[in-house]
Amino acid sequence: MKAILLASLLFTAVGLTATESLADVETRVIKLADGVHTDPIDIEGDGATRVTIVGNDKNPEKVIVDVKGAPAIRVRKAIVTVSGVELRSTQSFPQLLAEDEGTIEFSNVRFSYGGQQVSARNGGRVRATGNYSIVVGGLTHLLAVRGGVIELAKNIVVTMDNAVYLAFFAGTNHYGVISIEPGVKFSGIASTAKFHVQNHGRISSGGLGIEGLPGGLPGVIETGGEYDGMRARP
Repeated sequence: MKAILLASLLFTAVGLTATESLADVETRVIKLADGVHTDPIDIEGDGATRVTIVGNDKNPEKVIVDVKGAPAIRVRKAIVTVSGVELRSTQSFPQLLAEDEGTIEFSNVRFSYGGQQVSARNGGRVRATGNYSIVVGGLTHLLAVRGGVIELAKNIVVTMDNAVYLAFFAGTNHYGVISIEPGVKFSGIASTAKFHVQNHGRISSGGLGIEGLPGGLPGVIETGGEYDGMRARP
């Protein structure tokens, strides 16, 4: 398995790699062609590195990143935007993972079968900036741990097709944060527990309330977790 690794702005890339410059900020572009890509995309920058990963924005289901035994897309110390792809992973591996001060912004992504679909940890940040869809479930959809942050931007729509999750839809622990801005809408059905917050993890629902996240089972608040300001009793 050969990773697409960015280190000191060095690429070993599939498809087309290009460079764009805007206001003296250089952005590297990874263009993924239609088809199935099985190599993990592993981007590690220098803190100021910017990368755009784009597939087929008209038909994201035609560009599939299907990785076994590793995160599909992992970002460290870089700012990366992702769109126009379908993501798949195995076991408990994430499909989008930001860690070590990495940032991922995504829209028009299809999350398919796998483990942790969206994950932020160790100071990483993931932000959904536009509508996206969930076509198959996995272990969890949103998971923020060890100071990671996940954000869903105002008024976006998350479309689900009877997604089944083995653990829960959204979870935080060890000072991880999930922040949902006002107006976010979940369309469709998910079969799972709504959330699980513990060990000083926090979820802000943006007005959705305790019942607002997808799932047929109640959420759990325990051991210092917080949901919309509500905490478990000692």
